[in-house]
Amino acid sequence: MGQAIGSQKARPEVMDVKKGIMHLLTEIRQLEHELDEAKSSGNDAEVKRIRKKLEVLRDSLKKWSHLLQLFQDQWGGEG
Repeated sequence: MGQAIGSQKARPEVMDVKKGIMHLLTEIRQLEHELDEAKSSGNDAEVKRIRKKLEVLRDSLKKWSHLLQLFQDQWGGEG
C-alpha cells in the first residue's frame, strides 16, 4: 500500500537544510585552513578576521543543525 520504508525520499525541506549544513561545513574547513596559514605568517589582523568569520559560521551551523533536528522530530526521523 505504498512505498517501502527504506525507499522513501527525504522531504525537500530536509534536503535543503542538509545541503546548507554541508555548505557551511565546507566553508568552515576552508577558513580553518586559511586561519592556519595566517597564524603561520604572523598576520594577526587576518587571524582576527578569520576567527570572527568562523564564529559566525559555527553559530549558523548550530542553528541549521537545530532546524534539521526539528524537521526530523516533526516527520519521524525522515531524511
